[in-house]
Order: sequence, then C-alpha cells, then structure tokens
Amino acid sequence: MRVQMRQLYSQYDALLFTSNWGEPFAITPLEAMASGLPVITSLDGGQAELARHGENCLVAAAADPALYAARIAELAADPQLRAKLAANGLEEVRRRFDIAPISREIDAFLRAALTP
Repeated sequence: MRVQMRQLYSQYDALLFTSNWGEPFAITPLEAMASGLPVITSLDGGQAELARHGENCLVAAAADPALYAARIAELAADPQLRAKLAANGLEEVRRRFDIAPISREIDAFLRAALTP
C-alpha cells in the first residue's frame, strides 16, 4: 500500500489540502509529505500540529481560494522552495510519525499511566 500511495502522489506537483472542517488530524497531508510531495494546507483542526509555513509546507486559509492560488504560484516560481518543503516534510514524517517513534510514544504514555 505504501508503494502505491507514493506512486499515486508522485503524479502530482503538490497537494492542496483545503479542508475547512476541524478534523482532529488529517492523514492526507501526512501521506503526501511521506511521499515527498510539497503540501499547501489550511490550519483547521489538527493540521496545526504538523504544518509550519515555509518549513515543511505552505499555509493558506481554507476559505480563501485567492491565497491558495498565490501559494501555488509561489511553488511554481521557486524550485528550491518546492525541494525544501518536500525534503523537510518527508524528514519530519519519518522522524515524528513513523511506526517506531509512535510506538515509543505510546509505550512511554502507557508506562507513565501505570506508575503510581
């Protein structure tokens, strides 16, 4: 499945995540970053935990199509920015959201909960 997702995302230049619903944490931008795809996202819901404008993505407001268009133009005009966002997003997903760090975090939480 992981290979198929990378192949799917590799067909695109960027992911636009325009959700204006306060999702607890959306998987789609995470999958795109894990595939090395630059992301333009809103900060609604749990996206604020992941998104850092100019570092691992570009941020736009969900209900502002003109801002999304401006962010697309930024990516189109700056290959170095695209490469930076893709590389930083991929590195962050591997560091923070891969199964190993998540498992360690859950284990630490459960151990702390058992400690009187």
